[in-house]
Amino acid sequence: MAIAGLTINETRKESVNFTDSYYLASQVLIVPSGETAFDACKSADDVLAVIAEQEAGRIGGQSSTTAEYYVKGDADWGFDGIENMSWVGYTSGSLAVNDMLSGNINYVMIDEAPANMIVKKVNAAN
Repeated sequence: MAIAGLTINETRKESVNFTDSYYLASQVLIVPSGETAFDACKSADDVLAVIAEQEAGRIGGQSSTTAEYYVKGDADWGFDGIENMSWVGYTSGSLAVNDMLSGNINYVMIDEAPANMIVKKVNAAN
């Protein structure tokens, strides 16, 4: 038995016997504090529309996570990808946020729970 953050999809069901999910995660976008383009967004579709209007950029996050598949696109997951954004992978979400704050990437995509913890730590440090 294992308990871990492993997103269920059809390909994984071929090799793993999943039980009922005990936690449902959602992806969020962390943006620099001065970024106002997303202020009126109320849904994921609104966020994607704002991103689509921007010039090419870079979204980072932890490698081999749902965020990577979402940004790059993955047929097994049913994700089309974000055409005008490239993916930059990191060993942790915190490293991605540090790189965003340094201006090396535009945004960070990550699960909501770790995003909240990382943003709280960054805000406390400033």
